[in-house]
Amino acid sequence: MTEVAVHFSRDEIDAQVAASALRADGLHPRLVRDDAMLGVAGTLSIGRFAVLVPADEARRAREVLQEPEREQPEENVVLRAAIIAGGLLALLLAAALLTGR
Repeated sequence: MTEVAVHFSRDEIDAQVAASALRADGLHPRLVRDDAMLGVAGTLSIGRFAVLVPADEARRAREVLQEPEREQPEENVVLRAAIIAGGLLALLLAAALLTGR
């Protein structure tokens, strides 16, 4: 049976969550360590983990794990102008303090 990696994560919890989502959809994931681990026996391991599924389940697994498309946040022009004005004021005050005025 050929397996395909469909998800990589930096910690075990994220990998377990991804594998659980796949199991909930009737797929058959397997979690493997993808590099040298820095964890200690009996504690959470850190490092890179891969979630594998049988090759014939790969397309469906990728669909399940795909994050929903996020909406672009609206630009707040007033807030941006206030931040720029505050930054300019801070620069002017700093310049005045440095020149002794």
